[in-house]
This record gives sequence, C-alpha cells and structure tokens, in this order.
Amino acid sequence: MQGMADRTRTELIERIRILPVIDVHTHFETYTETFGYTMPQFFYYSSYLVCYSNWFPLEDRLLIEDRSADPVIQYKVLLKLIRRCRHTTTARFLDRMAELIGIPLEEESYERLMEWYGSRTIESIRAWTPTITQFIANSPGHPLYGGLKQMGSFLDGTRRADPEVLRSMTVNELHCIRDKHDLDILEQLSGISITSLGDWENASEKVLTRAMGMEQLAAFKDLYLYFRPMQIGKASREKAEQAFEAVQRGGKSTLELMDYMMFRVYGMLEEKGLPLQIHTGGLMDTAVTAQGLLDLAELIQSFPKLRFDLLHLNYPMLDFYETVLKSCENAYGDATWIFSSDPGYVMRYLDFALDVLPADRTILFGSDRHCAGVPVAAALDIAEAITADFLAERIVRGQLSWREAEEIAGLWLYGNPQELFGRRRNQ
Repeated sequence: MQGMADRTRTELIERIRILPVIDVHTHFETYTETFGYTMPQFFYYSSYLVCYSNWFPLEDRLLIEDRSADPVIQYKVLLKLIRRCRHTTTARFLDRMAELIGIPLEEESYERLMEWYGSRTIESIRAWTPTITQFIANSPGHPLYGGLKQMGSFLDGTRRADPEVLRSMTVNELHCIRDKHDLDILEQLSGISITSLGDWENASEKVLTRAMGMEQLAAFKDLYLYFRPMQIGKASREKAEQAFEAVQRGGKSTLELMDYMMFRVYGMLEEKGLPLQIHTGGLMDTAVTAQGLLDLAELIQSFPKLRFDLLHLNYPMLDFYETVLKSCENAYGDATWIFSSDPGYVMRYLDFALDVLPADRTILFGSDRHCAGVPVAAALDIAEAITADFLAERIVRGQLSWREAEEIAGLWLYGNPQELFGRRRNQ
C-alpha cells in the first residue's frame, strides 16, 4: 500500500508541476525589485524568518533589519537566527532556496552568495518560475510602497509594473484613519477639502474611482488588522459624526468612526466590481488577531456582490475560518503564505475544502514574497508538494480518480484565481 501511495504521489506531482499557476499575492511589481535589501536581508525577509523576530535577541534583530549595517556582520547574524529556528518549516524553506541556488547557507559561502545576489538579471529571475503566468502585486497603498502618501505615483501612471504583474490596491488608509494627520494625507491625494464626514466619503470615492483607471489593477486589499482593533461593530452615523468632529479638533479616531467608514468604503468597493483581498489571522508578532474573524463575517454578508479573498486561512484558528466560508457564499479560501510556514495546517484546510466547499472556492498559491525568482520558486515547490500529497492520498483511498485530482489541482492553482481576478480583463 505504501509503495502504491509513493508511486501515485510521484506521478501526480510530475503532472502538477507542469500546470499553469497564478501567484495571487506578492509585493514586487518588477522582477528585479529588492526594496534595497542587502543579501542577508534578502534571505531574512524572503523566508519570513522575520516572523520569529520576537524570539531573537533585540540587538540581532536591529542589526539584520538595518539597511546601512555591514552585510558581512548581518550574514553571521542570519546564520545564527537560522540555527535558532533549525527544525522549523521556515528553516527548511531556506534550505530549499539554497538548494535551488546551488550554494549552501554556510559561513564560508558569503562571497559566493554576494556574487550570485549581485549578478541576478530579469531573465535569470524570470526563469525560476516558468509555469507562473501572472502575479498579483499588493503594491499601491501598501506600506512597502509608502502607503496612501505615495499613492499618487500609481494613480498618475508614473510607476509601471512588469507586463506579467497585476495589482491589488490597499484601501485600509481610506477607513482606518487615526487622526487629523491621516485625514490630511487623504485630503491631499483626493484634492477634496475634508471638513465633514460626507467630505471624507467623497474623497474616498474619488480615490477609488481614479484607481479603477490604474494600469493592471485586478483587486483591492485590506490590511485593517494592522491598523485598528480587530473587533468590528455596528456602523452608526451619529456616533461617527461625533468622533469625526473630535478628530477635526486634534483628537484620536474611535472604533465607531472606523466601523462606519469601513462599511462605507466596502459599499464603494462592491460597486467597483473587483474582488477584495483581506489579511486574516495573525500578524508578524502576534496570533491574537485571528480571534477577530467572526466579526468580519457579518460585514462580508452585508455586501453579497463583493467577492472576498480571505488570505492566510486565518492562521492559526481554522475553525473560525471554516465557519465564515460555510456561512458566506461570496468568500474564497486562500492558502497564501501559510503552506510555507505550516504545511500541516494547510492539509487540514484542504480536507475541509474538498469535503465541504464547492471546488471553485479555494485558491492555493500566493507566495507573499517581497522579491521574485528563487523565493517564489521555493514557495511554489512546497505548495505543489502539499497539493500532490493531499490529492494522492485521496486517489489511493479511492475517493478521487486521476482525472478528478488533476482537475482540482488545476482549479486551485490556476482556474479559480483566473476566474476571480480575470473578470475585468475578460469583459
């Protein structure tokens, strides 16, 4: 039986690895984007070793995240941090990156890795991911690109993405405004003087309308968990008006004001017709935010025509995630990033996805990488291996035929994201 399972998996993964793929969540707009990372930082951020930063000595964390630090010293710190996480999936991800490059992450490899990092070209980077037909970059409005303050360069066409890269625009700064300073940024971008709650709504609508003319825009994205409390309450205009007046006088925003504007902005997004990607689950330094997902369910149900792509499987609280997907027909399950952090968690979700959800409601691959090339290739290797492991077991059990398994893999890796993000291009 085990021999049969192994042969099934081997043959299935060979078939899966030639299927077309859409990477539904990245942060690079061009193949050569590095955000100014040094070579050690490239590995630190590309592997998400940064997610373990609370476990590292503060001086090590500060040094490796300092872009002006000596990369020789940073590399020694990188190796130290990898040893700290030696048996984690993240460490194995780094091993896979090193294997693809052909240079081990060892102390004596520094010069060779520096030479490799400095000699990458757009052609060599693109060659690592030949089956990926499209990337969706969460770039306009994202903090890595200067947030709302730098949105103008996207709206006026100054910034250009590579042809294979579509865009997902971050919208949380339209509704998660914390004080008058944040409001002033929106005022400057929109060109509308914001002296009332209605002005704020009009300014948000104007920015979103302009964004619809942005080159290669395929979706919107909300990172609200990073900018406001996870609880989402009922929207009250009366309370929002009172809170807005306080903000105008120099006070801080309130949950009631953020709730009201979140509902208003989502209503605008529903009218635009593009899907909305939402970060669910834990943040870089805490998993507590995964508890807030059930509050999001009511909001999702309030906008039945808005399609919600729920990124990261609400890691590490799968029960809440399953509840929302079972309750909201307009929500999609999305394993972006998690497969390279906790494969077992993804396998649990796939059991639910196959047995409970329609086949067109799961998206498997979003690399969530800052840089193209090897990091994305390593992430795709893991995602395809997980897919093959899961579907091969179902074939061996007699629950799926070979044709059905390949069809499902094709939907999860390409068909479903193509349908969700490709509607605008097909109209």
